[in-house]
Order: sequence, then C-alpha cells, then structure tokens
Amino acid sequence: MSRRWAALSDVAFLGLLVAVLVLSAGGHLVVGDEETMFRVTQNLLAGQGVAVGRETLVDPAESYPLFLPHAAESLPTTSAVPGRNGQLYSKYGMGQSLLAIPLYLLGILLARLSPVVSDAQGARLAASMLNPLALAGCGWLVMHFGLALGYRLSIARWIALAALFASIAWPYVKTFYPQPTVTFLVLAAVYAAYCWRQTAQRRWLWVLGLATAATIQFRISGIMIIPVLGLYLVLARSASGRGRAIMSLGIGLAVGLGLSGAYNWQRFGSLFSTGYHEIAWTTPFPLGLYGLLFSPGKGILVYTPMLILGLGAWAVFFRRHRAEAWLMAGLWLTWLAFYAPYNFWTGGFNWGPRFLLPVLPFGFLPLGALLEERRSRLATALFAILFAVGLLIQTPAILVDHSRYLYQVLADANQTRAYDKTIFQTDYSPLWRQWPVAVELIRAYARPETRQAAANSLQALAQGPTASGVPNGQALLQAEFMRRNTPDFWWLHAGLLDPARPGPMVIVAPWIILALASGWLLWYADRRLKHVWPQSRD
Repeated sequence: MSRRWAALSDVAFLGLLVAVLVLSAGGHLVVGDEETMFRVTQNLLAGQGVAVGRETLVDPAESYPLFLPHAAESLPTTSAVPGRNGQLYSKYGMGQSLLAIPLYLLGILLARLSPVVSDAQGARLAASMLNPLALAGCGWLVMHFGLALGYRLSIARWIALAALFASIAWPYVKTFYPQPTVTFLVLAAVYAAYCWRQTAQRRWLWVLGLATAATIQFRISGIMIIPVLGLYLVLARSASGRGRAIMSLGIGLAVGLGLSGAYNWQRFGSLFSTGYHEIAWTTPFPLGLYGLLFSPGKGILVYTPMLILGLGAWAVFFRRHRAEAWLMAGLWLTWLAFYAPYNFWTGGFNWGPRFLLPVLPFGFLPLGALLEERRSRLATALFAILFAVGLLIQTPAILVDHSRYLYQVLADANQTRAYDKTIFQTDYSPLWRQWPVAVELIRAYARPETRQAAANSLQALAQGPTASGVPNGQALLQAEFMRRNTPDFWWLHAGLLDPARPGPMVIVAPWIILALASGWLLWYADRRLKHVWPQSRD
C-alpha cells in the first residue's frame, strides 16, 4: 500500500513541475541556434538529410512606438557553417534535434485535431516544449537524488523547487538551447554512479553508460564528466566492481564519441571536425572566472544567490558524504576551468551563464545536509529568504523575454561596447533592468489598443513579402516579434496570432487543471503516506 501512495506522490510532483514549466514557456523558436537545430529535425523527417541552409530575413521596422525594431533589421535564419558538398550544416550535436522528433510528430497530430492550427505551427510549438519537459525531469531527479542521500522528503522537494525556480534554470523554458537536457543527462549520470556505489546493482551501470553517451550527442564538452566520474568510480568498492563501472563509463564514452564522429563525417568529411572553427580559449582566466561567478550581468552567484548558501553547506555535506562532496566540487571546478578562458564564455543573449547550467544542481544538493541539522533554524530562514530572492530575480525574465532589454541597449546609437556594459556594469545589468522592462510591457498589454497593435503586426508579418521563399520565414519573424514585444507566454501568443482561436483561458485550462490535480494528489498521497509509513515520510 505504501509503495502505491509513494508512486502516486512521485507522479504528482512530476506532473506539477511539468504543468508549471509548460505554462511558463514562450512557445517559440527563434533565428540562429534554435532554428538551426530545429531544421535538422524538420529535414530528417522530410527525408532531406542534415543540411540546413541559411537565408536572410528582413525584420521590418515597427510603427507602434512600444515595439521593436524601430529600424529594419537583417536576420540570418540559422547559424549554419559550410561543410561537405558546398552545403551548410549545423555545428551543434544531433541530440537536441533527435529528441525533438517525438514532440514534432505529436504537434502535427494535435494540430490535425484542431481547425485553427496548421501542422507547421503545431510542430514548432510542441518542439519548443522540450526544455520545459527536460527541466521538469531535472527537478524530479534532484528530489530523488536528495532522497538517496538520506534527506527527508520535504527537504528533497524544496531543494528541487529551489534548483528550478530560484535559479537561472527557470527562464530556459523560453529557449531551445540544449543545456537543460544536458543538465538532466549529467545529473542522471552522477545519480546512477552514486546509486551503483551504494547498491552495486548493474542496472545503474547501464544508466551511467547511456547517460554518458547521450550527453556527448548534445554537447561534445559533455566529455568533461568522464575524468571526474572516473575518479569517483575508481575509488569505490572492490577491484572487480571498479572494473565493471569503468568499463560502463568507457563504453558510454566510446559510443558517444563514435556517434558524434559519424555525424561529423556526414557534415564535414572528418571524424574530428565539429564546425566550431571560431572557438578559442583566449579570455584571460581571471576575467572569465570573475565573469562567470561575480559579474553583475552574468555572474552565477549574482543570478542564483542560493548557491552562496550551498557553498556554505558544502562542509556539512562533506562530513556526511565525503566522496560525493569531492565529486560535486570536481564537476564545478572542471566546468569553471573549461569555460573561464573560453572566448565565448558569456554564451550570448541568454539569462545568466548558460554554460554553467549542467552543474547547477550540484550546488543545491549539499543544502539538504545543512537543512537536516537539528538546530538549523538559521539555515532554514536563510534558505527561505534566498528562495524568495531567487524567485524575484527570475520572475521578470519569465514575464518578458530578456532579449527585449538587450536589443534596446544595442539599438541605442549613443552606446559604445553596449553588450560589454550589460555584463560588467551594474547599472546596465539585466538583473536590475529586467523588472522595469517587464512592468512597462505588462502595463501596456493591459490596454486593448496595445493588444490590437500586436495582433496587427503579427498578421502583417504573416502576410508580408519579407519572408517569401524562406523556410519557416513567417514563423521566425513572428517569433522574433513575440519575444521582443509581448509578455512571453505561448498561450497568450496564440490569441494574438489568430483571434479566431480559443481565448487564452480555454487554452490554459487543461494545464491549470493538471497543476491543481497534481497538487491535490500530492497533498493527499502525502497524508496517506504519513498514516501508513510515519517514520519514513516527512
């Protein structure tokens, strides 16, 4: 009986995360990296191979004063690079594109059940939900990792919620970047290694190998987990057990590199060419490290202050889980050492330092050891305060895409080195500027004339000649408009794109019902568990 209620509680928590994260999503795929990866999905399903091409769209100037751009802009549709047979290819791993295939097909299926949504619209919307689902999986896995470490259920859940909603992770529901999925896979590999070390069950070695191989398909830099996990496994159990674990890790590495090499050959005629011809490690290490950790526009400790408490909890965690403490510290140090001197360490137009997202959960998991302390009122109070602060920091980037502010800065002709200012100068940091931008746009959309102007602009982009002959051209121009000029929620966009569609509340209703039903089931299952299993459930 208790197992059934535990399973229901588990499903309910995951359902709640999925509902909240999907409701938070923007539902768009924009030019550049996102369109590049999506076109691989699209072309594979159309039997057109993996070449994606690149065109130039003209984003027309908006006449409504609130809307951007104020002057026409040229937008390259993809970030593809030259490869075999004179064609252009994605330089990114194939993982994100392959994982989007089931969602793409589901979107087409659901679109055919709707009289007002085209196949293309359904496919793009469904594919854009990959990151909300991946982040929900991350939260669920953080909770399970916390339980495996011996934390009470309530504490494990709060850590999972903090890792999602009080950190830079949450705004990545708006993107099609691969980092959320990489985060899930790295977390799965570490969790599997820990569970194997505790139980010696071979199934965890299968999970470890699969997660390792999959991680490399999303980002070749995922091989950074190999030395850290390898050392962790070498120091575990008997010689025979260590051999099996290292073999599993090695097989995952070999399969991952083999598949990646085959994809490289298909695109660029070389096993070792990834298309990243412009990368270099030329940033002075102290500058990159400062930028990743402390800078006002990108610093992870600034955007996610809960990590400061996590750093303080590491010593307590170390007393309980020495090997795991070194493992998590090793992952953080490896990622920082790799990306601090990277010439593109900022990651571009993203919320905080996106390249650090895969190690973010390992800054939260030690918190449980501190919160489990019997006399931890101060720690609990600090956790609550930092949770609220983290939530406050992320919320404006959920309400309105942060790119609106960045485009405003770059469009200012009086600004020199504008993007650098948003990183290194506090007055220009998105952390401080995003709330005013969000409030301005939310207030504007409270007026019917703003909503009508947005609907008119989106209709003009759909019917205008600027996207003629460009694959996905109209959808890309509309997505660019929506992320710069509207409160960034897919269900709101649906009404602006087509007034004939059902109103936002009709579209949102199933997800609100899922959230409420999951919340009620979570509460009820926990009550039953306390009744039948009072010693184990808190």
